[in-house]
Amino acid sequence: MPSPTETVIDAAREFLGDRITTNTALREHHSHGQDAHPPQLPDAVAFIEASEEAARLLGLCNAHAVPAVAFGGGTSLEGHVTPVRGG
Repeated sequence: MPSPTETVIDAAREFLGDRITTNTALREHHSHGQDAHPPQLPDAVAFIEASEEAARLLGLCNAHAVPAVAFGGGTSLEGHVTPVRGG
């Protein structure tokens, strides 16, 4: 039986295709901002192109209790882009 995170990733691939990835290099890039907090790998990285995609992905995350972290330019100095609970 897949984990909730795997379920969300698989479902998101249906509408995001290759714009959701578990590629290690991309996960490492999105594991921290420009702060002193230690990096924490996200489970996946999604490249959203429309608000409808964001709403659909966040709905999936909510339905399966999977955390989601918004990551823009990665300039966070407060640590809010570090996925401390996965997702």
